[in-house]
Amino acid sequence: MVSATKKSSLFNDYYIMAGAIFKALGDKLGSKSKGTRLPVRLQ
Repeated sequence: MVSATKKSSLFNDYYIMAGAIFKALGDKLGSKSKGTRLPVRLQ
């Protein structure tokens, strides 16, 4: 079960990193044009 846990945690890290990147992009886009606002959570 160690490999499964490792894979899951790795996926979590990528998900968190992607979330941070999307948030940064959303903030940048929001500051340029407030008309296009991305939802914070995409699920």
